[in-house]
Amino acid sequence: MLPQALVPPPAQEQLGPAMRALTPQLQVFVNAMVTTGGNKAEAARLAGCECANTLSFRHSAIHILRNQKVQAAILEEGKRALGSLAIQAAEVLGQFVSGDIPCPPGTRLRALEMAMNRIGMHPKTEHEVVVTDNRTDKETIAQIVALAKAMQLDPRTLLGRQGIILDAEFEVIPPPTQPAIAAPVNITGREGLEDLLDG
Repeated sequence: MLPQALVPPPAQEQLGPAMRALTPQLQVFVNAMVTTGGNKAEAARLAGCECANTLSFRHSAIHILRNQKVQAAILEEGKRALGSLAIQAAEVLGQFVSGDIPCPPGTRLRALEMAMNRIGMHPKTEHEVVVTDNRTDKETIAQIVALAKAMQLDPRTLLGRQGIILDAEFEVIPPPTQPAIAAPVNITGREGLEDLLDG
């Protein structure tokens, strides 16, 4: 499809990685797309496509443009071409800001805003966010307990004793019974002595 380009490919040391990944003919095609302002037929002709007419060249170019490597190289070269225009763009913007280029006040104000943004003096914006939570305390605690259990955490470490009711088995233990109180015994102090003597 591309036997030999009509112009030599760009110098390899000046190419980015996406362009270096292409064949020399496709490098010529991408370079021509950028330099001709996107003229597909001319880019295909310069890349060496053998076609009968302009429409055929255009169809060949469309086919080439479907190649993802070609698309990446066009993006790479397009960014480089735009980067080289940065100084000119800044100068024109400066002329709008200074008033050297006559324009309506609204256009000049927009140019001032653009210049300020480009040098890092962005406008300050404020946003107020209001969050409304209509859950009751009981619902909130229940959700925290459920999330804690899902993450295998003890909910008490998150909530302390704040309304946590843990499911557990229990047994009611009756209160201890009081021993029966014996009838009062008259103690004389000799009771123990008699036992000793009888023995």
